[in-house]
Amino acid sequence: MLVSIAVLAMIASVVMPPAMVMLSDRRLNRGGDQVRNELANIRLDAMRSGQVMMLSGNPGDEQLTVAAYFGGNAATEGNTVMGPSALTMGGKQASITAIPVPTDAGRTIELPETIRLTEIRVMQSQRSAMINSTPTASSIYFYPDGTTSDAVVRVQNRDGETLQISLRGVTGHTEIFDGPPVAVVDAS
Repeated sequence: MLVSIAVLAMIASVVMPPAMVMLSDRRLNRGGDQVRNELANIRLDAMRSGQVMMLSGNPGDEQLTVAAYFGGNAATEGNTVMGPSALTMGGKQASITAIPVPTDAGRTIELPETIRLTEIRVMQSQRSAMINSTPTASSIYFYPDGTTSDAVVRVQNRDGETLQISLRGVTGHTEIFDGPPVAVVDAS
């Protein structure tokens, strides 16, 4: 009985390290897929609500924060309601700017266990500078017209392996890379 337990322990010591690596890789892939899906969902939320949405996070955290952006110039990016009364009064169709009122403080996206955010790299654009006079480099903006900030989100497992999720601002297209860092190209 002792010999069979010793043999099982030796087999387990050979099999366990590769199994743990596969599990760690799977968590990293799941974290990348989760971020990719959330980027698409936030973009849709911005288009449906007509409000600028913002994704932010701090390096080393196991979570991201999503919130509607309510700043000094957020009203220029949407938050408009069509005014039907203008049509009934014989006028042309007009839009009335609504004052944005936050409904909640936002929501938190929890990454899978042992997966951490390492970086959110955003290409600063004139549009984001107009919206926010003090733009945060680690915040991705999602606009009501379906466009976003050009950005790269990097996540890492505890073994140091990283995945990068790139977001194309004009189309909202996301891609996952597991190779060397992808540069965010400044289009200005």
